[in-house]
Amino acid sequence: MNRKYFGLTALLFLLISLWNVNRPLTDASYERQVQTSGMSRSVLQEGWSAIWTPKVNFANHKYPSAEPTVIRYEFPFHALLSWPLHKVFGEQPWVGRLVSIFFSILCLYFLWQLTLQFFPNQNYQQRFAFWLLSSTPIFLYYGQAPMPDVISLAGLLMSIAFAHKKQILYSAMAFAFALLAKPSALPFALPVVLLFYRQDKEYLKQFVLWNVISVLPLLLWSAGALKDPLGSWNLLQAMTDADHKGFPHDLMDSQFYFKVAAYLCFFGVGVFSFLAIPSLQSILSNGSSKALFYIGAVISCLFVYIMNCRYMWREPQYTLPVLFFVVLFLTEGSSFLLKRKHIINKLGLALLVVVHTYMVFYALRDLRSDRVPHLKEIAELQNVLPVDAKVLQVSPSFGAAPSFYLKRRTLLFVRNPGQSIAENLDAYRALGYTHLLFMDYTLRDAQNPHSRQWIKATHLHPDLLHIAQSLLVEEASSEHVILYSL
Repeated sequence: MNRKYFGLTALLFLLISLWNVNRPLTDASYERQVQTSGMSRSVLQEGWSAIWTPKVNFANHKYPSAEPTVIRYEFPFHALLSWPLHKVFGEQPWVGRLVSIFFSILCLYFLWQLTLQFFPNQNYQQRFAFWLLSSTPIFLYYGQAPMPDVISLAGLLMSIAFAHKKQILYSAMAFAFALLAKPSALPFALPVVLLFYRQDKEYLKQFVLWNVISVLPLLLWSAGALKDPLGSWNLLQAMTDADHKGFPHDLMDSQFYFKVAAYLCFFGVGVFSFLAIPSLQSILSNGSSKALFYIGAVISCLFVYIMNCRYMWREPQYTLPVLFFVVLFLTEGSSFLLKRKHIINKLGLALLVVVHTYMVFYALRDLRSDRVPHLKEIAELQNVLPVDAKVLQVSPSFGAAPSFYLKRRTLLFVRNPGQSIAENLDAYRALGYTHLLFMDYTLRDAQNPHSRQWIKATHLHPDLLHIAQSLLVEEASSEHVILYSL
């Protein structure tokens, strides 16, 4: 694959990514996007040194007095790299997206290098692998979203490319970068170390060195949690939080397998999924030298899906590294489709490309569709809320997003809206909370339309409903968003 093909494909990807780049952060995975952008905002407001304690402007619901919350999962590369642009242009959605697009182009560059290494002298297969990954809806969307996943993918691709060249030190450093960006990339170390596997004592030394260099930066970063305030989120807390566990319950849910298939096929490689059969035949019959690498990739992917199943079927961005391995695997069996010159073969390939393009358009439109339909109403609350307001939020679906849009301290009650807020209302007042916010509930005016609103939501805690009915309504309330002063 020559530089011209790489340049044209990367340019087309860039043009698609830059389309509507400054739209609000209200599309797919908006909660993760505003979390990343919230950490960037804290660095913008507090200065560059805040990069070591990345914060978001909401309190951990288990520790209402400890706010804002420090989030020490991944290193905040977005906050670090977007800080100078935010200083010049202000807080804009396009800044975070531009950082992600940069790393997407970096992904494409190292994918190009990998295709030259994995498929030498096979120009058709090199182009196919490069085109297929760059045209998948998940890569097109999450390669633009201000989230750390594409940064981690860039590090993973770099690590594999260096490992294939037996450049162990560079490979370890690149994988350390991938882990810092997204610790969930750890299982994918297996196919990387298998690329430079040899049956001698030297390999054992390289294996130990690679693992130490790869994991040490993440351990040092996570050790900072020892000095973080109470209620902060960190890697150890995430690994032990029972709310995040899906195994084995989710594996028994048919929706799990439906979503996994949808992310890999409809939002991924599409109609080219059928190449799995000839790819497997090609590897088994030809005794591919990359067989050990693919075995490691399969084991890693299965481990991720089983142990991290709740995230894998509810958050599509976790499919990104899996999708990369799937693309490489499908390319192994694509030669029969690409090299034959028969007219029927050419028409069949053209039809597959047309269908794939249609699926890309449809899936990308879905991913970019608005998931926060009442954003305008939420934003209007800024005109009512004092700058120093602290808000108790009750919402079944919006998650942390309102704290970002309102630019206020917000205590979340998302997972269990029926918590007994009523019993602790005085305690919340003592902590400085000033307002109670209900979102996404059906509201009904039962008595006086000018002074009171009644909430009709049977799944609310009865005591909470009683308090909501007895509080005066602020000026900014609507059919979907309502604010009470405490």
